[in-house]
Amino acid sequence: APVVIEYERPVELPADTLASAASVLLLPTGELLLSDTARGSLVVASADGRVIRRMGTPGSAPGQLNRPAHLAVIMHKDLRVNNVPVSHSLLVGERGTNRVQQLALPGGGHMRYSTAPKLRDPHGMCVAAQRVFVSDPTSHAIRILQQHTLRTESVLNAASVEGKDFNPHGLAAHGGKLYA
Repeated sequence: APVVIEYERPVELPADTLASAASVLLLPTGELLLSDTARGSLVVASADGRVIRRMGTPGSAPGQLNRPAHLAVIMHKDLRVNNVPVSHSLLVGERGTNRVQQLALPGGGHMRYSTAPKLRDPHGMCVAAQRVFVSDPTSHAIRILQQHTLRTESVLNAASVEGKDFNPHGLAAHGGKLYA
């Protein structure tokens, strides 16, 4: 079936809301999540552009955000974090780092993070088949992380895909296929 995109009008956010938006994601709640790379935080907005809350603070400690850029959502069944039910969590790839963090939604509490010495610049991310796929164009690779631990499971690189100029950025998965 074809994908239908409805476009009514642009969403206008107040000028002081974002310093540098890198990604936007539609949450299962219908809210928009925007990464503010320059301010080291995430902005949750309604579909009409009303700011609901800001999540995260700048920094490099677990739960803090260092140039958050790329986003993906994981849906959960029967997951509890600190005895609070979590229906979905957010993956945040931080530009220019080797870190992908997982935050509980709706509150944004830190769950876990992954640092991989050879992951130099996480870009596009998607979730499929209990795995998290993270593109790393600086390393000319796609890292495959285990969804529940964020540990590196394997790596796809130029040799794996028989491509001399393998430089993946955005990722999508559908029907058992990964698109880069």
